[in-house]
Amino acid sequence: MDTGIGIAPETQARLFQAFTQADGSTTRKYGGTGLGLAICKRLVEMMEGEIGIESKLGDGSLFWFTVKLKHPVAPISLKHRPIDSLAKIRVLVVDDNATNGRVLHYQLAALDMPDEYASSAEKALRMLRAAAAAGMPYRLAILDMQMPDMDGLALARVMQSDPTFSRTRKIMLTSLGLRPEGRVMHEAGILECLLKPAKEARLFECLVRVMSEKSTHPEARNLPGEAGAPPPLQNPVNGQLRILLAEDNLVNQKVVLAQLRKLGYEADIAANGLEVLTAYEQTPYDVILMDCHMPEMGGYEASRKIRERASNADGNSKPRIRIIALTANAMEGDREKCLAAGMDDYLSKPTRIDDLSSALARVRKVAPWPKATL
Repeated sequence: MDTGIGIAPETQARLFQAFTQADGSTTRKYGGTGLGLAICKRLVEMMEGEIGIESKLGDGSLFWFTVKLKHPVAPISLKHRPIDSLAKIRVLVVDDNATNGRVLHYQLAALDMPDEYASSAEKALRMLRAAAAAGMPYRLAILDMQMPDMDGLALARVMQSDPTFSRTRKIMLTSLGLRPEGRVMHEAGILECLLKPAKEARLFECLVRVMSEKSTHPEARNLPGEAGAPPPLQNPVNGQLRILLAEDNLVNQKVVLAQLRKLGYEADIAANGLEVLTAYEQTPYDVILMDCHMPEMGGYEASRKIRERASNADGNSKPRIRIIALTANAMEGDREKCLAAGMDDYLSKPTRIDDLSSALARVRKVAPWPKATL
């Protein structure tokens, strides 16, 4: 059920076609490829079902589907059975976003781990001190990396320097895909770093590792993806190319990251244009794979701001970063729009690994950068 503005009858007929969106205006806050409903339609038809919509302008929309399913052989449980090493461990969740805190609360409750929530680093320190004074210190703290005033890394350093709660184990959550170096996290006492949103299975695996009595890591984990992801490539052929993937869709992120890995690359992740700008200032990337339509700030605007910052920099500015557009809108005029925003190349979604390989090969060449081509 969608409680939005509703969809006009003439638009409903096209909704389940690929690359179609009800609202294609430039003011639309959230982008997307326009593939979701088309994929749903294919899946439903493969299961001998039907899919449709009931909508009236001003009254929202109701999407429905029918499929043929077999009776399950045995009951299916999506919950992890609490284990002795996790049950009753007190956890402090620190995140300025209340929704993130609520999600973690339910995930921890399923593991029989009582938690309390702090909306800021300052409040977290007060709670840590009060818990220690009461003789009930938190054994684990889950810290958000990006918070106003004092971020998660700064909070971890304060905790590590205070003997009162320096033994509290710490996990870092980040939505950027950008992690401090292993040495920096080790000095702050951070044992693991998870990419948000932390899926239940990944969080469970991480908690088991961190709370294990054998969890005395000589150096904090600094994985290229989520906890539990494959280890970094040993001697990657193209590892020296620093890549930032700017994509808000989790499925698209996984697809492109898998393709990059097959080609011998690793990449950091940004979920919107604002995160791209933050990452750009922190790390000297060689190339950004830039989704054109993202929430908060899209790829076009982020690219323009990167070029503006580069043009306003002094003589010691960093080399020109290559920006490759990722978009489902393979239509006339899109090439010019990408070039006008300061992008260098163009890939259509869904991304093909051969096209991605060719685009990155052009980045590695010393020859002048070619004009974007469709």
